[in-house]
Amino acid sequence: MLKFRRARLDSALDRERLLRLQYQLFPSDVIKDFYEGTETPEWWLVLHDDEAVAFASMGYEKEGESILSRCGVVEEFRGRGIQRRLIRARIKRAITRGVKAITTYTARWNKHSSENLASLGFVKVRTKGGFHDWRLELP
Repeated sequence: MLKFRRARLDSALDRERLLRLQYQLFPSDVIKDFYEGTETPEWWLVLHDDEAVAFASMGYEKEGESILSRCGVVEEFRGRGIQRRLIRARIKRAITRGVKAITTYTARWNKHSSENLASLGFVKVRTKGGFHDWRLELP
């Protein structure tokens, strides 16, 4: 059974889980203390039998806007709707915080992430280089 929850950055175990997933799923990214990379970052974990199998983040970069800056799912757990649930959880959290818009980006080759964002109302606003930029206006 999968358990979705917000990560506790004051927990050494949760920080270790986030870093392990970061290095496993995004090995070419060089990010020191990535969970401190945005202003007031919030992180989510997905656990399966107490093992972290997915993670996601949201930061608040501008007044009234947030950014979905990271999401990864361990390969054997892909195709189960985990990414969509993590996107929905972050949208819900943004609304409760009074955020008016969410931005994010995907690599052009990442069809599944692009489809998930579009299906949840995000609009592609720009393609530059190897990336698509997305935006969702909130009520």
